[in-house]
Amino acid sequence: MTTNVLVAYASADGSTAEVADRLGQYLQDSGLEVRVASVAEGPDLVGADTVVLGSAVHNGAVLPEFVGFVDDNLAELHRHPVWMFTLSMGPTLRGPIGAIFRNKLPPAVAEVRDRLAANAYHAFAGRFGRPPERKFRVLMWVMGARPGDHRDWADVEAWAAEIAHAARAAESHAE
Repeated sequence: MTTNVLVAYASADGSTAEVADRLGQYLQDSGLEVRVASVAEGPDLVGADTVVLGSAVHNGAVLPEFVGFVDDNLAELHRHPVWMFTLSMGPTLRGPIGAIFRNKLPPAVAEVRDRLAANAYHAFAGRFGRPPERKFRVLMWVMGARPGDHRDWADVEAWAAEIAHAARAAESHAE
């Protein structure tokens, strides 16, 4: 019996999709059957033994299509081990002001995580550009955030290893 994993994501500019693909590839390389899909495609949960859900965070909340997918599938998601991740500016914040907010989970994100009863949640740093509006550039500067690609691929793969280990352990118990 091989564990089937669904990695479903909501991505605004492709950064979260790339992390989902990397997670999926690592899980597949670990011997699991993996399907990676955008929540916009309405991926079916049938056949999934484990579900990994991810979203970009904008303005302190996961993307609306992510919330819609969770709402539409909540009863079925509760029948599976669910792992949730987000990509945001939060983990990149530096300096005295940024440090205050670096490890704070936005309430809207925590609400979705809690409704999912996720096995684990991981906040990854994302990729973001220079905002066109001056007020947002100043806010980023004050918070200690710098435009660029801040994704830590070793961190992504380490988290995928945790998921793979848990999925294989669950598979062993099922046999």
